[in-house]
Amino acid sequence: MGLDLTVLAVDWERLERTPFEERYALLEDAAMPEDELDRYAEPQRGWVWPAASNVPWCGR
Repeated sequence: MGLDLTVLAVDWERLERTPFEERYALLEDAAMPEDELDRYAEPQRGWVWPAASNVPWCGR
C-alpha cells in the first residue's frame, strides 16, 4: 500500500471566477483526470503542467 499526496497549484483568480457549485468538480478533474489515469504507470515525480488537458491553468 502506498501513499499519494497530490498538491494543486492553481490560478486563484481563475478559480474564484468559477461558480462555487462547479469548483469541486473542476479541482477533482485536475487532481484525478480519468482520461489520463493508468494504474500501472510509474508515478510522476515533480510538477505536471498542466494538471489535465481541461485545466491548463493548474499544475499538480
